[in-house]
Amino acid sequence: MEFLEYLDSAVAGGLLGLIGGIGKQIIGYFERKNQREHELKVRKQDLEQTRLEAQSAENLAKIEFNKQSEMAAEKSFQTSILSEGARYYDGESKLLEWLDFFRGFNRIVLTWLLLICCMIIYFHIGDLGMKMVITKALVMLACTAVGWWFGERP
Repeated sequence: MEFLEYLDSAVAGGLLGLIGGIGKQIIGYFERKNQREHELKVRKQDLEQTRLEAQSAENLAKIEFNKQSEMAAEKSFQTSILSEGARYYDGESKLLEWLDFFRGFNRIVLTWLLLICCMIIYFHIGDLGMKMVITKALVMLACTAVGWWFGERP
């Protein structure tokens, strides 16, 4: 009989232990679930930070590229300006002196002649078809000269 007196305590203890074990498993499940959610959130933040860092590095690279391009263009322009004054004339040869004169005024004279020719043809040719052909050709030449000669000047 003594055995039966302890049986209810044994059953109650066993049930309490079983409930405690199940309860611990349930609590462990929710803890793991919360831990996974936290890790996912941290990972997403890490990915976002990496994306922002990459975007920042790309923006810095673009800024540096633009800066280098501007510096190269400025250097090219300065070289162009400095070479503009270069002369072939050495102080002795009259031919080289004329060559420098011709080279210096060639750009100006050629451009103005093309522009004047465009205006003369436009206002003085009567045949509309021929006027269009010649005008188109001279306008193309004049624009080419202006673009070529003065295109790199600010």
